[in-house]
This record gives sequence, structure tokens and C-alpha cells, in this order.
Amino acid sequence: MKNRLINHLKKACVGLFWLVTGIAQAQEAIVVDSSFTGSVIVPYQLQNDKHTYRDADILAGKYDDQFKKADAYFFLLAEDTLGYWFSFDVESKYTYPHTIMFWSSRKYCDKLQLWQQTPSGVNLAGVVGARFSDDRRFVLTDGYYIPMTVQPGVTRFYIKAATEIGPMYLSLSVFSSEKFAEINRRQVFIFSVFMRIVAFSVLFALQFYLQYKKRVYLAYLAYLFVMAFRESYYQSLGIAFAPAIHQQTITYLLTLTFALFLRYFLELWKLDQRVDKAVKWYILAMLTLLVLRTLG
Repeated sequence: MKNRLINHLKKACVGLFWLVTGIAQAQEAIVVDSSFTGSVIVPYQLQNDKHTYRDADILAGKYDDQFKKADAYFFLLAEDTLGYWFSFDVESKYTYPHTIMFWSSRKYCDKLQLWQQTPSGVNLAGVVGARFSDDRRFVLTDGYYIPMTVQPGVTRFYIKAATEIGPMYLSLSVFSSEKFAEINRRQVFIFSVFMRIVAFSVLFALQFYLQYKKRVYLAYLAYLFVMAFRESYYQSLGIAFAPAIHQQTITYLLTLTFALFLRYFLELWKLDQRVDKAVKWYILAMLTLLVLRTLG
């Protein structure tokens, strides 16, 4: 009974997501016509765990029969510098070349390459990822995009995604140019609202610290600054002044400042000495990992 309820809730959440975003689930091929606004990509994934296939052979279609249909449009993949391979098809109903936008949400991928099958062969459509953090195209976006010009009929695309720093989260979509512009405007608005809320909270905490001189407000201020930096980083705004910062570094900073704030807020040394000692060791461990990651 419990599992059935959970499954129903999952389906309801997925349905609500697509109702809000107005995106249709992808089928065997993503159909692009005058009514197309966007679609998630449920790709085929290459079964090549031992990396015995050469990239050139994969792109030549030699192992197309080894691609198996994925059961989701998002992936949480283990660290792999050699990369994971995916493919998907787009069927254009237009009688002329038409441009749509490939989108990889969240910046958890070190390097993502997109190839497009053409009559003359397979061409590289674009390369994106955290490895190219100085790419100013992705300022005020929470992911990576590549324009794709599709010809009439069915076009096959290949994706190779790799990561060197921790696990990789992939959520792939395609959008019409108009829908993509609308999503970008909405993203900028949400980010600006978030930063205003953080700024108000900083002023609130600073006023209380100046009035009461308690360390809990300093810890809260530190947590707020890290929160603001985290969102700025994911929007590519923190790259210029902190090129050594990576996804894991921000995670360590966030957990460190939250643990520090929690310790002072609850006054753990008064509640339970053992718990307080464990939290202090946890803070020290996060600080050590932070230093090692930044220097490494």
C-alpha cells in the first residue's frame, strides 16, 4: 500500500512538472513542427562500461545496436573521465532547416560534446561544460545550451558527457528558440528575487549582531553569503573572482557554515557535550576537505 502511494505521488509530481513547464515527454523521435515548444530527451544510452569502443566507431554508427532506451530523462552518473555516450533522434516536419536549442540543466558536467548526423557525416555541434568556465554565454543560466539546426526529416544526435570531479547530474531537453528565451527570462527573474531575499536577510542578521553581539548572527551571515555565492556560481557569476571553486567546494562551504550556525543557534554545548563534540569534528572535517579541494 505504501509503495503504491509513493508511485502515485511520483507520477503526480512528474505530471505537475510538465503542466507547469508546458513541455511534452519525448517518444522515439522528438517531433519538431509549428506547434513544438519543447521536450525532454529520453535518450538511448550506450552499454560500454569497459570503454572498449573507439569514439570514431561510435560516431560512425557501428555500435548503434548497443544503445539501449533509457527509462528516465535525468541521470545521476558516477565519476568517469572517459565519458558516457547517449543518442537521440529529432524529426523535423519543416521543409527547410530549422534551429532549436539543446539544453543540459545544471552545471554538474565537466565536458559535454554534442554531435549531429548530416548527409556529409557526423559533425560536432558544440562543446560545453564546467571545464570551459570562462564561457560568458552561460552567465545567468543554470545550465548549458547548444543551438541545433535540423534538416527536414530525421536527424540523429550523439552526446558524450564526462566528469572528473565527483558524480554528474544530467537532465537533457530541447526547446524552440521562443520557449528557450522565455525560460531564460524567467530564470533571471527568479534569481533576482532570490538575491533580494538574501540581501534583506543579511541586513536583518547584521542589525541583530550589532545590537546583541552574538556569534550566532555571524554564523548566520556566513551561511547567507555562501548561499548567495552558491547561486551566483551556478549562474556563472562567481567564476571571474573564484576560478578555483568547484561544485564540491561549494557543498563543503555550505555544510560547514550551516553546521556552524546550527551549533550556535541550538547552543549544543549546553544541550549535549557529545553531540557538540561530534559537530565540531564535522566542521573540522569539512574545513579540511575545503582546503584540500581548493589547493588540489
